[in-house]
Amino acid sequence: MQQLIINGNVGRAPEERFTPNNKKVVSFSLAVSNQDKAKTTTWYECVCWNEKTQDTIMQWVNKGSKLLITGRPAATAYVNKDGKPVATLQLLITTVASTGRQTNHKQTQS
Repeated sequence: MQQLIINGNVGRAPEERFTPNNKKVVSFSLAVSNQDKAKTTTWYECVCWNEKTQDTIMQWVNKGSKLLITGRPAATAYVNKDGKPVATLQLLITTVASTGRQTNHKQTQS
């Protein structure tokens, strides 16, 4: 089994959704800066199926959070609504850890 470890910044805040079978999934984007001369950035779509890890992500992770993520890489390709082919890099999350300062967690609404 392949494992990938990436360190980057959350670009899109985590969002929670449900599959047609009512299974919860949490996803967000992560930007990883490459140390090449062109200073390029690789974007990953991070996907979490583990309920305990999902709860942690939804409570503590915000746009801009610095994270270290371990997971299995996956590539997907599809045709978007405009008829153009699109390819994405996904990381199916195994573990997630914060590498930045945690000032406060998300506030829940009562």
